[in-house]
Order: sequence, then structure tokens, then C-alpha cells
Amino acid sequence: MEDISNILSHCTQHLEHVEFFECGRAAAHVPPVFQCRAPKIHRLHFKDSAMPATLIDCPLPWDLSALTHVRVSQSMHGLNVFLQQVCSTIESLHLDGIDHGIESLDLSIFPALKYLTSNSIGRSFNTMLTSLPPNNTIDTICICIRWFGQILQLVLEFQKTFTSLKLPVLRRVEVEVAPEALYFRYNATELRKRFQRDLSQIHERGLLSVHFVAANRD
Repeated sequence: MEDISNILSHCTQHLEHVEFFECGRAAAHVPPVFQCRAPKIHRLHFKDSAMPATLIDCPLPWDLSALTHVRVSQSMHGLNVFLQQVCSTIESLHLDGIDHGIESLDLSIFPALKYLTSNSIGRSFNTMLTSLPPNNTIDTICICIRWFGQILQLVLEFQKTFTSLKLPVLRRVEVEVAPEALYFRYNATELRKRFQRDLSQIHERGLLSVHFVAANRD
């Protein structure tokens, strides 16, 4: 398989979006091949658990000085260290399916962070939220709910944490709901009212937006 470094070294300098799937091991022993004008990456999506740590040890021939969006899809070794290296430009952070370990992610290192999305609203996510500094630039918080096990308690705990935060420029709290089959007996209006009730303190401030997606969406 052609290695990642050689692929990037032959890419146009206009390449902006890169997704990593299962390529961490292949990248681990790749010597960087630098070109005169490396592509300036704006968006990264990690679906490979080894990639963040790999990129720390083996930098690739790209320019991350304008990186604004990072999405990660599982708990990842080396993620915090990698984010510390690129934190100054990050505007959007999407934690997809991550719970364990995110409490150690310090959101105060992201001076430009505007959009925060997570598929987890458990204790770890709430702990991470408390690391936001008072002068944060958060515009939108999106929580993606894929199941309904102990959802009421989790929602109430999120609201308790949320109301303790200073969010000077926040405009919206989005709740993206993918109901399990059992809950399709509720129509969208009923479910929306349920979340408006459970998140009443957020709803009363005019910040809450609830919308629905298919449960099997990636």
C-alpha cells in the first residue's frame, strides 16, 4: 500500500479535508517527504485510534496552521497531546462516540472554539465542559442522543452543569435525537416537548433547538 506520506506529498496544495480510517499502523513508520508547498488542511476526521499519537511522532507533509475543524470517532491514544499542538486555530470540535477519557481534555486551550459537538452527555462530558474559561467563545453546543436508557437523568445532569457555566456569546444548544424503535410511538412534537420540559432552564432562555435524525445514521 502506498504510504500516507507519499500520498500527501503528491496532493495538490488546495487539499483541505482529510479523513483517517484504519491507517495508523501504516503511518507509524513513514518518514515524512516534504514538498515546497504543502497542502493546508482545514478539516481532520479521525476514525483510526492510532492516528493522533502517530502524527505526534511522525509529522506528515502538510500545513496545519489553518486547521479549524477536528472530528474524532472513538477514544484515541495521544488525542489530547495532538490537540494541544493545533489548539490555537480550532473553531469546531466533534467528539463522536467518545466518553471515557474526555474529562481530561482542557477546553481552555482552545481560544477560538465556537462549536462543540458530542455524542456523550455523561459525567465525562460534563467534567470537560467545566474546563471552559469565563471568556470562552462558544457559540453552539450540540449533544447527539442515540439512545434512551437513563436519558432523563443524563439530560438533567447536563442542564445542571450547563447552568453553572459562563457562556458569554452562546446562541444555541442543539439536541439531535435519534430515537430507538421503541420510542417511535412518540411523534416529533411530543418528543420535542419532552426535551423542552427536561431542559426547561435552557429552553426558557431561548437557546434550545431540538431536531431528529434516523437512528442508524453514521
